[in-house]
Amino acid sequence: MCTGHGHLAGEAVSRGALVDAIDFSEAMVREAKLRFKDINFMEADAEVLPYDDLSFDAVACCFGLLHLPNSA
Repeated sequence: MCTGHGHLAGEAVSRGALVDAIDFSEAMVREAKLRFKDINFMEADAEVLPYDDLSFDAVACCFGLLHLPNSA
């Protein structure tokens, strides 16, 4: 979530994780796709995730919470 340039997603994949990565910014998703070709990056709103509840074992977010006005 809030993948930015994709570095955390890339690190997770290097450790064997299956990763879907999202970011609100088209520019960040584009940059992440250039850096990490084998990861599914897509534009999405972290406050309205396009996934069913309980779809993931874990969710990670680097430096994104400060951009989410409804996070508590």
